[in-house]
This record gives sequence, structure tokens and C-alpha cells, in this order.
Amino acid sequence: MSRSDAMAEAIIDETRFFTELIPVAGADSETGLNVMRAGRLLLDRTADYLRRAGMSEAQFNVLVVLESAPDGLVMCEVARRMLVSRAGMSGVVKGLEGKGWVSRHPVPGDARAWRLTATASGLAALEAVLPEHFSHVHWAMSCLSNTEKADLIRILTRLRGHLVAGRAAAGRR
Repeated sequence: MSRSDAMAEAIIDETRFFTELIPVAGADSETGLNVMRAGRLLLDRTADYLRRAGMSEAQFNVLVVLESAPDGLVMCEVARRMLVSRAGMSGVVKGLEGKGWVSRHPVPGDARAWRLTATASGLAALEAVLPEHFSHVHWAMSCLSNTEKADLIRILTRLRGHLVAGRAAAGRR
């Protein structure tokens, strides 16, 4: 048995243990646990190469959002797209500004709003890390067929929509 097969079996055993330990958990908990664990495994590896590039996951995500908006975006819009609070964005933006990767400009007519723009060095930092990012994602998804990928996209998109709607109904961003 290969190392990756052994690790996969250990994860399956761990999930079985959880559902047997808490029998009332059922399919909802088992599904939720697997989604969270898979996401955590993806993010742990992502954090490794981002750390080597000198950026956090949040900084990477801000740069990705701003890369698709050459004229910049108002900070609250960036926060909305990332599903984080504006308060949480402040520290991330300060870190990006300190590295010279984003610039912040006042929004005319709104003394509290700021427009964020990725700088040339910020876009260069993003471009430098993207090959490893795409390689990692490609490797991670290589165990799935194209049909399974399409199914997973459809299912996770529906789940994300449900979770976002639930946050909105609860008055959270």
C-alpha cells in the first residue's frame, strides 16, 4: 500500500471512528467532517507555499480579488467577496500596504471608505506564487474524474450558496 493510500485509509478510519463514537451524528456530520477536513488539508499545503512567498492566505485572497479589478475595489466589497468582516480586512490591508503590494485611496464623497488597488509589485508577488498554487490544486484534484469534478463543483456551489444565505439571514456578512 502506498503512503498516500495509507493516509487515505487513516482518514477514512478516523471518519468512521467519529461517526461510531457519536452515532447520532449520521450522514450530516460525516459529510460536514469530510468537507472540513478536505478543505483543511488543501489549506494547510497552501499555507506552506504562501508562507515561503511571504504572504498569508488572506493576503493571497485579497490579491486574487484585486487582480481581477484593475481599477480597484472599495474595501468593503473586497471583504464581502472574501466573506470576512471589514474589521478583519484592516489588518490584512495594512500588511499588504507595508509590503507595497496594495495601495489605499480615499473614496470621494465617503470619508470612511477606501479603494484598494493592487500595485505592480503586488501583482508580481501573486504571479510568482500562482504556478505552485495551480500545480497543487491540479495534483489535489487529479484523483477525481472530470465527471466527479463537475459533480463536486455543483454540490459545493449549492452548499456555499446555502451557507451564505444562512449568514445573511442571521445578519452576518
